[in-house]
Amino acid sequence: MAYVIQVTAEDIKNGKRHESNECPIALALIRNGCTNVCVGVDRLSDGLDWYKLPRSVQARVRRFDDGAKIRPFVFELTDKDMMYENSDNF
Repeated sequence: MAYVIQVTAEDIKNGKRHESNECPIALALIRNGCTNVCVGVDRLSDGLDWYKLPRSVQARVRRFDDGAKIRPFVFELTDKDMMYENSDNF
């Protein structure tokens, strides 16, 4: 399985800094039907499983949270990125 996540200009515009369920990546996941999303600097949950974010995406999360402007981007997560399933641990 692979997730292709497209973070749009609208997601960035409406995203909130330092908000794990309202940041641009979270909004992109919600827009694509995910629920109970949580995005950290280095990982995300789609409501079911936890995935490690690619380093390039981690850098975008940090820049966004630090107040920098970011551009729309696309990234992919696959089974190899899965950290653990159905866990409440962050």
